[in-house]
Amino acid sequence: MRKRLISPTRLGPALVGLAVVLTIGLNALIVTSRGGMLNSDFFGLWAGGRAVLLGLNPYDTGVWADLHAQSGSTWLEPFFYPPFTALVFAPVSLLPVRLAAVAWLTLSEAMVVAALFLAQRGLNWRSRPEDGLVLAVGVLLFRPMILTLTNGQLSALLLLIASTAFYALRRGWPFLAGALLGLLIIKPQIAGIVLPLALVWLVRRRQGRAVAGLFATNAVGLAASWLMLPNWLESWQRLVSVKMSTISPFTPTAWGLVASMLRGTTLAGHAPLITLVALAVFAAPVLMWAWRTPDDRSPALGLSAALALALVATPYVWNYDQLLLLFPWVVGLSLADRIGGWPKLALSLLGLVCLGVVPLLLAGIAAVRNEDTFSALVPVLALTFLAVSVNLQRSAIAGRFETSHGDARSIDV
Repeated sequence: MRKRLISPTRLGPALVGLAVVLTIGLNALIVTSRGGMLNSDFFGLWAGGRAVLLGLNPYDTGVWADLHAQSGSTWLEPFFYPPFTALVFAPVSLLPVRLAAVAWLTLSEAMVVAALFLAQRGLNWRSRPEDGLVLAVGVLLFRPMILTLTNGQLSALLLLIASTAFYALRRGWPFLAGALLGLLIIKPQIAGIVLPLALVWLVRRRQGRAVAGLFATNAVGLAASWLMLPNWLESWQRLVSVKMSTISPFTPTAWGLVASMLRGTTLAGHAPLITLVALAVFAAPVLMWAWRTPDDRSPALGLSAALALALVATPYVWNYDQLLLLFPWVVGLSLADRIGGWPKLALSLLGLVCLGVVPLLLAGIAAVRNEDTFSALVPVLALTFLAVSVNLQRSAIAGRFETSHGDARSIDV
């Protein structure tokens, strides 16, 4: 009898190990093709962390130029984050920049996988093999995932923070959930929308311990920032105000979309006011839908709405930040699986179109227009997909069609 080269019990770990090695190799190729990530967003994060480790001020232009020159980088974009972000990134900055880039891309991929897993667990959704295939295809096609890796951005960490906070709240750990959600301050333009909406949601549901956790993390982050750099706020505000005033009309947000549509017209000077009105008209029904329906017994819809609204309403985000939309996508897919049958197939295809195909088509349009403001529609599509999923679940509950996997009420959103 021939001896097996590897036993079935060891095959799984062997395949996982092979996948990790191949992933690291692929990430090394990405880093090499991107010139060692020396001229990308990643380098700004790495240099910020390195400045904190060396006790230097990343907002000092002389210090910033020296850090770049020492590594051979010509990416002289200022450090646009608070010191707390640099402190969080400091462990990665302990490594040489090219090795750190490979490590960060590998961690980012692992964080996306972990975020999707925790979101499913928080929803009490045990996905089937075909669901896993849809998730894998969707993530691989999703343009923000590609941009997160090629730019070395923080988006995967933000997604993990949001999913872990959701999981913690569902498990009955409110203080931990609030504390984790507070970590979103590492990206202030996202936190500036999500955290106030989350605070209102938590207060309305008398989640006092979660509110305490949120404030605790924010207090620690601000205290750490002031201890490291007592004068950081003025320097950071000055940089951010210049950046937002010059870049926001070209971002994939409501600000960029409205500005691009009105550019060259007599209404161009009123674009900010028109944007605010449009945001109010859009946000009000979205929040009423997410917060004032029977589904708001769980934070899934509320968090999904907050993340999508943040990506539309903040003046300064880019396409890679839209990786956060994987959370509402998973919520919608969980509903589709619980309903089963033809609605599941239809919703799975709709989800792949909304988050896989359409962003790539918008990228093609952006290449022709030389600006990507139309990608502001991607969060709107994500919310539309989620709303269709919720409505089909309600139809199933009302008995308008039979479900394939039992009672549609038992899905936890």
